[in-house]
Amino acid sequence: MNRIYKYALSQLSVEEQTLLKTAQKSWLTFRDNHCKVYGKMYHGSPGMVMMLAVCRKELTLHRIEELKVLSER
Repeated sequence: MNRIYKYALSQLSVEEQTLLKTAQKSWLTFRDNHCKVYGKMYHGSPGMVMMLAVCRKELTLHRIEELKVLSER
C-alpha cells in the first residue's frame, strides 16, 4: 500500500497532497479501530488473530484500490 500511496501523492497538486495525507492518517486510525471490534468480538477465541489479520487485509486491499483510482486521474 505504501508504494501506491506514494505514487498517488506524486500525481496530485500540493493542496491535494495535503488532503490525501490527512485522509490517509484518518483512514489508518479507522482501520485500526474498526479491526479492534473484531479483536473484542473474538477475544480469547482461537480465531482472534486470524480475524484481526483478515480485517486488516480486506480493508487494506480496498484502500489500495481507492488509491489506485486517485493515481490514475
